[in-house]
Amino acid sequence: MPSAEGETLARTQAAIDAAAEHAGAAELALARAEVKAAAETYGTALWASDVETLRRLFHERANLYGLGPDGLIEWPREDWLKRVASRPSGTGDAPFEILSVDAAGPEMASVKIDCAVGSGQRFTDYLNFLKIGGDWRVIAKIFHAHQ
Repeated sequence: MPSAEGETLARTQAAIDAAAEHAGAAELALARAEVKAAAETYGTALWASDVETLRRLFHERANLYGLGPDGLIEWPREDWLKRVASRPSGTGDAPFEILSVDAAGPEMASVKIDCAVGSGQRFTDYLNFLKIGGDWRVIAKIFHAHQ
């Protein structure tokens, strides 16, 4: 039969574990909300061909990947931003839909977003985020261009 002291210790540990689980869940919920806001900024900036906003959102060493007729496409951030700068800006509200947000921890998350550029070309993008220096930054993007 457990002692009263043992039961008290067990209840205390259970309370500590529950509080830690609650704090972890709150931390992940905050990360998801912050990353969702960053993805909304992305969808709007992509539609508007807003290179400066995209430059701030994407880490300087970010790369973008997709598949083209000749196989793998790989663009460093600055090469991609040159392409964005050459596109027309969209008018009206940016047509994007965030399909999923997943936070693996308080500093790492992923977003799946359907979006479009100003010409009307539609994409499904997977944005991988890291929280660096207190800011959520895209470190890698994988994209699919819809026909």
